[in-house]
Amino acid sequence: MFEVELENRLSLLPRPSLLQKHLEWRKKNLPIYYEEVYEELKKGKWFRRGFTRNGNPVVVVTARKFDPQQRDLRTALRSIIFIIEECIAEMQPGITQALVVYDRRDYTRENTDMEFVKTLARELSDNYPETLLTCLIYPTGFLFRAIWAICKWFFDPKTRDKITPAADLAPFKNFCDDDQLLTCFGGKDDFVFDGNALPQPSELPGFCLPPLSEIEGHEQEGKEQQQQQQQEEKQKQGETTTASTAAATMQPQQQKEEEESREETATAEPAAAEAAAAQQSEETKQEGGVSKEEEAKEAAQGQQEQESTAAADASKEEESAPATADAEKGSVAEDAAAAESEQTESGQAPV
Repeated sequence: MFEVELENRLSLLPRPSLLQKHLEWRKKNLPIYYEEVYEELKKGKWFRRGFTRNGNPVVVVTARKFDPQQRDLRTALRSIIFIIEECIAEMQPGITQALVVYDRRDYTRENTDMEFVKTLARELSDNYPETLLTCLIYPTGFLFRAIWAICKWFFDPKTRDKITPAADLAPFKNFCDDDQLLTCFGGKDDFVFDGNALPQPSELPGFCLPPLSEIEGHEQEGKEQQQQQQQEEKQKQGETTTASTAAATMQPQQQKEEEESREETATAEPAAAEAAAAQQSEETKQEGGVSKEEEAKEAAQGQQEQESTAAADASKEEESAPATADAEKGSVAEDAAAAESEQTESGQAPV
């Protein structure tokens, strides 16, 4: 159950390859055999004891037993991972986190193991994300605050937020009932760790955490996941190839369609131009016909006006002709009378 939850959490992290890296890490570092970490476990640096009200296992870390000058870093790391895997194996369904109690009683500067803390922080962040419920550190003073100001930056922000320095025993009551708390933390459990009470490796021959069957299952799962990733990559490559082929196939067809479209356009444009020219010519002819008709009408009207004017002039001449004749006759008579008068005066007889 926990492994499923762990893989789900790893898969939700920003790094897509983290789950695969974790499976590779498990294949490389697990299982851990009891006999190889037995001597380190006997020191009592870390051990399991009790549960929270919700069923989370409690891991006690005893800082005063750290021995940076004598310990082997790899063995120390494998021993605490052994404890973590032991907690995981015994967690009830739905439980995926553990409460850590960091016991600093009688801690001295000689117990400071910065190399171990840095390495452990990295291993837990990479391979056991969201496994920590809360880390209660008790007691805390000036020396701890100075050390924590340096050590806290080795942890990711979420882990830092889960670390709670405790000046008294009150925070312990928020997580555990008295029967699940050691007496040194204000409970009623008088358990005292004794490394010699641990089972001998000969009593647990071949015992390891996690079981080999689980490791084989992870290996098989890793292979299946790798095969699935390869299939997905091949499928993506196939889709890309298909898309490229389709694009390559459609490109000549598209070019052909474009050429045909250009040819149709080239053929249609002259026809449209001819039609437009014919229409314009027809309109011009119609306009020309109208103009000629109007000119003919105007010419006929002008001719009629000229004829009317000529007729009027002729009529006036006819009317003025008798008067002119009478005037001429009167003038002749007047001339004759004047002649006769001149002859009389001169004594000539009239002819």
